[in-house]
Amino acid sequence: MASGTRRSLDWACRDFVGTAVAATGIAAATDYSRIRLHAGAGSAHAPGGFRCPASPHHRNRDGKLDFYVSNFSDDYSVLFRNDGNGIFSDITVQAGLADPNIPFLKWGFGFLDFDNDGLLDLFVANGHVFPVVDKQNWGTTWAERPQLFRNLDGVRFQEVPPAVGSGLADVIPARGAAFGDLFNNGQIDVVINNLDSTPTLLRNVVKNGNHWVTLKLIGGRKVRGTQ
Repeated sequence: MASGTRRSLDWACRDFVGTAVAATGIAAATDYSRIRLHAGAGSAHAPGGFRCPASPHHRNRDGKLDFYVSNFSDDYSVLFRNDGNGIFSDITVQAGLADPNIPFLKWGFGFLDFDNDGLLDLFVANGHVFPVVDKQNWGTTWAERPQLFRNLDGVRFQEVPPAVGSGLADVIPARGAAFGDLFNNGQIDVVINNLDSTPTLLRNVVKNGNHWVTLKLIGGRKVRGTQ
């Protein structure tokens, strides 16, 4: 890794280039994000401004890890497509993810299949860092609603409208987000960590005919298999 001091906020270590050697993706504040390819493979840089959490994911099931970085308000979070050989392209606009999140200050996020259709959707927790914005005409607020984007076809996303009374309409000072099937019903739920407040639990109540499967692992001193 290069020497020097930068305001890094998050990182992820994955095999981004398919070499069976892990690379490190680093998200930074007031600087460009970067991916360091280990074992002398070089580095890839993503120019930009304020960078927050970063996460690799299989957005389109092509076997290559793409990269998503959340951003400050008045800027869009960036979806980087993994083109192979350490090359990443900004496809945020093409994916339909640019305009919907510009007004929000984005924090924790995750890729989850909330409707069990086999495609990874995107959930983003939002909340501003300056309480004074509520007293200014800046077009934003201290507490903000979260956003959920449905993966339409592995290429484009569409925001799920925040229905009145739903968790997506809750206005909260969110920061982090965690995901899991909390009620063992095959649906992924969301827990949001809020600043100076109690956490928010969003229970997945989507009803459709899509299927899911649960695996129970059986083991001990010797692994006997799965069930």
